[in-house]
Amino acid sequence: MPAKIRTIRGKFNNRNGLIDFNRPIGPRGGTDGLITAKQNGRVTRIKLFQDINEDGRFSKDELIFKGKTSDATHDELTNTSRLKFTRQLHSCTWDIMKGNKPIACTLDFVPTAYKLTLDTPAGKIVPEGLGRFEDDQLFMVTIPKTSDTAA
Repeated sequence: MPAKIRTIRGKFNNRNGLIDFNRPIGPRGGTDGLITAKQNGRVTRIKLFQDINEDGRFSKDELIFKGKTSDATHDELTNTSRLKFTRQLHSCTWDIMKGNKPIACTLDFVPTAYKLTLDTPAGKIVPEGLGRFEDDQLFMVTIPKTSDTAA
């Protein structure tokens, strides 16, 4: 199978305002996280960070998701209790990140896809990605229905 899907779950720690992830998004790294939300009119912009190098600070290099939603305000997002983040990538890319050198890789196209789900008191919110975190689905194939009658 050419795709590797990594799912991490996080709970908000009320003591320090950080997120406690169950594991890092990559093969190695820290499990602390931070989410920021900024209200711009009717749209709330979201950034999700994970402390990959375990230095206690969150830099722009440690950004793992950037998106927007109009389903929730800044206040609703700060009351989030849990979140789930999923990243899909090519399995050869995953092996290289782990330090393995694959002998051969398939030429299958596996788009890198990101999905963030936030559990809020109002319900589940799935923001859409922005920039490199945007959905890679460029085409939607539709097959028209044909008539079963013979001419």
